[in-house]
Amino acid sequence: MAKDSLDSVTIGILELADSHNANNVCEWFEQILKEWDIQKHQVLTVVTDSGANILSAVKKKTFGNDHHLPCFAHTLNLVTQRPLNELPDIQNIISKIKSIVTFFKQSVSANDELKIVCDLKLKQSVPTRWNSIYYMIDRFLLCSNHIASILITIRRGPSMLSGDEIVIAKEINLILKPFEAATKEFCGETYIKSSKVIPLIHCLLKHCEKIAVNNPTVVQFALLDNLQRRFKSLHSNKPVAVSKAIRTIRLNILDIKTNSSGSNKDSSDDDTEQADNLWSFHNELVSKKRRKILKRTMSVCQQN
Repeated sequence: MAKDSLDSVTIGILELADSHNANNVCEWFEQILKEWDIQKHQVLTVVTDSGANILSAVKKKTFGNDHHLPCFAHTLNLVTQRPLNELPDIQNIISKIKSIVTFFKQSVSANDELKIVCDLKLKQSVPTRWNSIYYMIDRFLLCSNHIASILITIRRGPSMLSGDEIVIAKEINLILKPFEAATKEFCGETYIKSSKVIPLIHCLLKHCEKIAVNNPTVVQFALLDNLQRRFKSLHSNKPVAVSKAIRTIRLNILDIKTNSSGSNKDSSDDDTEQADNLWSFHNELVSKKRRKILKRTMSVCQQN
């Protein structure tokens, strides 16, 4: 780690030919530690998903319970997956979109026709890829008019979504968008992210509550309920603490971005714009706090 920045380095990739049980994963950890001459007490934190085999290997067999930290972005992705998979009407729309995307991926003629009228490529959802359903629906909606014009000419092609289903798909994407932005907040490798969890969850809850949709309100309520249940133990109900934490974090991030190279300027601006939308509740808290301080200061000055 340099003086004013963090480094992310891959020290090992190993194919596990045997069963991925806790004992074999533990042996892999031991092999990597031995190869790099790293002592276990030198490892401060091990961040993993919530798989039972991984948890057992880290907590019980290798590093101990005090050294494990669950991956927030992975947990956040699980928050969105469960409601989408358990609501039949929503799952039906997602399945129809996935079938259409699969058809264009497998049909050379249909894909060639789409390339002629549209510069964008369709994206397929992948269960192991974070936010892939959001990206699939978002790209599908951008290309929907072109897709409809092509499918209507194909006799054995999949059925296009109806007008009502298109509207619902747009609202599903609107609900998933803040979760995608939150995931991006935790994919950075040049700044500390763990201290952002509590304030971000609070802002995410407030942001989702304010989303105005007409159709998939069940999705909205299910996501909010799942989000609260998974992170109910976090102390995210103190606005003043949230405001102070975010203020310090954002100042540090601003310093890092100011000193970073100009080659990443465009992508950083896009991420910042999405993050600012997600942090809108925090910004409101900051504005209210500043007005109170200003009002109190003016009152003291007038008394003197």
